[in-house]
Amino acid sequence: MKKQILLLVGIIVLTLFVSGCMSNEPGGTVYANMTSPMISPTGDTSYTKVGTASTHSILYLFAWGDGGLVKASKNGNIKKIKMVDMDIFNILGLYIKYTTQVYGD
Repeated sequence: MKKQILLLVGIIVLTLFVSGCMSNEPGGTVYANMTSPMISPTGDTSYTKVGTASTHSILYLFAWGDGGLVKASKNGNIKKIKMVDMDIFNILGLYIKYTTQVYGD
């Protein structure tokens, strides 16, 4: 029984370390708190409104939320999107939060 528990824990830890390998974003397996541009500005970069929307995950097993552009635009009452950023917050894969920030008018 003890060997099975150790094997299960080992598989979970390995999954946590390998799960970010397919991402094109830099990140930390232990800790990450960063912002990446998703849609870069073209032309006028001034904006009057900011909308945000988030998704959350625990242990890469449970996830919830709507972090899409449409939701963030609605939350900021934005009709014309000028820029989009993605904030990523991760602690050991225990808790992860992705926040879409939409800038526009």
